Amino acid sequence: MGGDEILSRVWLGDKFDNESLLKRKISTIVQICMPNLATPVCAAFQKSGIELVHFGKGDDEHSNLLPVFGEVCNFMDKRLRQKKSVLFWETGAGAACLVAYVMSAHRIGYPAALNVVREERPGVMISKGHAEQLKVWQRCGFNVYETVKGRKAPKKSYIEWIEKESAVRATPQLDQYCAHS
Repeated sequence: MGGDEILSRVWLGDKFDNESLLKRKISTIVQICMPNLATPVCAAFQKSGIELVHFGKGDDEHSNLLPVFGEVCNFMDKRLRQKKSVLFWETGAGAACLVAYVMSAHRIGYPAALNVVREERPGVMISKGHAEQLKVWQRCGFNVYETVKGRKAPKKSYIEWIEKESAVRATPQLDQYCAHS
């Protein structure tokens, strides 16, 4: 299997088969992609009892992963409390989400978390866009939302990042992310 155990029961890999996953007691694969990209591989893993969980975002470096980081961290905390092992499918976004989880779980910054991952898997690369989002994740205290007057609202650093990305891409995005209640 092309995978490495980064933390206890938390793996990162890119080439694997059902047998090697079961041998390592991996019960869940986390994939960051649009749902239609996950479909072809789901059936083979599910037949072996391995759950494939995808968080629906694109994998390019400009996809907004910041809200996904929080979802992934909550998911990971739950799985690890259940004593389950999880493999992050190593894509650009998958590796970035794993680094976000290491940051949150160990309350450490981006460079230190990336070093933790690279100690076990030296070839891990984080794109410039994902690295910027991980720095925002750190500035936001590992949660891009806060409660204001009883409502969920994006934190200032997150809003600033969205505005910067919107200006760069010349597409309005802020309303889409502020609409969460």
